[in-house]
Formats: sequence, structure tokens, C-alpha cells
Amino acid sequence: MTNTLALLLFVAACTAAPRCTWDEQGHLPTDCKPTLFQIFNHTFAQPYSCKGSGYNTSALFVSKYYKQDNSPQLLYDRSGAENCQGPNAWFSAPTSWEGFSTIGDLGAVPLTSVNFNNAALYTKASFTQEVKIQVGHTYATMQSTVESLCMVAFTVTNFTGLEHPLSIQYATIQAIFHQRWDYTPGFSPSKHPHA
Repeated sequence: MTNTLALLLFVAACTAAPRCTWDEQGHLPTDCKPTLFQIFNHTFAQPYSCKGSGYNTSALFVSKYYKQDNSPQLLYDRSGAENCQGPNAWFSAPTSWEGFSTIGDLGAVPLTSVNFNNAALYTKASFTQEVKIQVGHTYATMQSTVESLCMVAFTVTNFTGLEHPLSIQYATIQAIFHQRWDYTPGFSPSKHPHA
């Protein structure tokens, strides 16, 4: 029985989806990267802080690489009552210990008008860690980690309350990938300047 289980686990590991790994030239496979400028639909089942939630119900990953790295570009959450009936719903741009992220409400502008250069120029944009959800508003997130820089723009298309799914349309505007060893010698995400 134990040998059968070990064999099944070995076969499952060998047939699992291939991991996104860097090649000798320092590039990721194309299928690990997000598709740029194409609009996709995404529905969040419920906010992250609701009982039974997790990244599978409350996060947006724009590529296999980010999913494998467990590094979402967007997190749907709420504050308020424990029963997920609270009044405040918001988006955050999650980050890991080795990076930073920010999100901004661009206002009621079409998703098709957003590009890398103009996202921060909209007068209503004030970038922060989280923003209140408003139907018809477009938002932009910027996420930087040791290995990537990613900008995603999205518009809230349907939101009728925390007890219902929330829908967006999104497009990845920019995604730049680089390996850790490409940094200047001596770089460390936690290192401080010194005299």
C-alpha cells in the first residue's frame, strides 16, 4: 500500500504543470508571462477576509509565473462585520517582503485609454496601498519585486455587495522580468545606505 501511494505521488509530481524557470540566458518561457494589452474578464467570489476565503476566491494573478510565485497583482477584501456583511469593500495591491506595490483610482475613464505613461497623470489618481471599490471606476496597480515589474489596469464592471461576486475587466499594461543575479553586486532588498 505504501509503495503504491509513493508511486502515485511520483507520477503526479512528474505530470504536474511545468514550473516557470529561467533559461540560461535569463529569460522566462513566454507562456509564463502575462499577455499584454488584451482585456480579460475576472470574477472574485468573495472578499479575502471572509470565512473560507483565500487567494483562490479573492486574488487576481495575471500569469503562471505570478501564480507559481503566489504573488497576486490584486486582492479583493473588506473591513467590517465578521459575517462578510460589512459596509466597506476595497482593493489592495499586495506585496511581498522584497518589493513594493501601489494602487490608484483613475476615476470613470475607459480601460482602453490607460497606458503605462498616462496612468499616474489622471488628476483623480492618488496612489496608495488600498482603494475603495466603485462600479465604473478604473484603477491601476504597480507591483515591483526583486524579479519583476508589473502594471495592471482594471475596471469594476459589477459589484452589488459583499455577499455577491465582484467582476472586473483587466489588462496587463507592462510586465518586465529579470533574474536576481542581474542586480548590481551588493544589492539586498533589506540593505540600508551607509557612510
